[in-house]
Amino acid sequence: MTSRSITGLALAAALAVLAAPAAARAQSRRSSAPVESGSGIWLGGMFGLEAGEESGYQLRFDGEFPIARLVPNLQLSGVGSVSFAGLSHSVNVLEFVPAARFTWLATPQVGGYGDVGLGLFHAWQHSASDTGATMRLGVGGFYQLNSATRLFAELGLHPHFGDYNDTTFTMLFGARFRI
Repeated sequence: MTSRSITGLALAAALAVLAAPAAARAQSRRSSAPVESGSGIWLGGMFGLEAGEESGYQLRFDGEFPIARLVPNLQLSGVGSVSFAGLSHSVNVLEFVPAARFTWLATPQVGGYGDVGLGLFHAWQHSASDTGATMRLGVGGFYQLNSATRLFAELGLHPHFGDYNDTTFTMLFGARFRI
């Protein structure tokens, strides 16, 4: 063995000894973080009240995918939503709304979020129908049961633009599951 090999081996061993405490600290931080499973993509459904000029129920399905972690407790996600509302006087509304969601974790189990979205709606009553733009402004809170399940409640405001020119309020409850 040459002196270069011995010197390189000694240097590598010294670096390994110096790096061991830093690796142990990183491992302990990782083990105290909430347990993550799955891909970070959440799918969920919700049901609740929609009220405006016409009132009734809303059924909504969401898919949420992470975009960026802004700070340790704040994440930006993209959300795709499809909803159906069955309202009074036989008014039905179908909405497709992509949105930006800001999710804040107060603790590993409790957090809140805010949505801002712009999409399309199609409303119909008997033989009359209208298609136009809609917005969703929403806030919600959740309780994380485990690493793959969240229960939540959401309040939202939905302005519609077109012949069906109604701003509705929603109060929804549901569950999301990490896939």
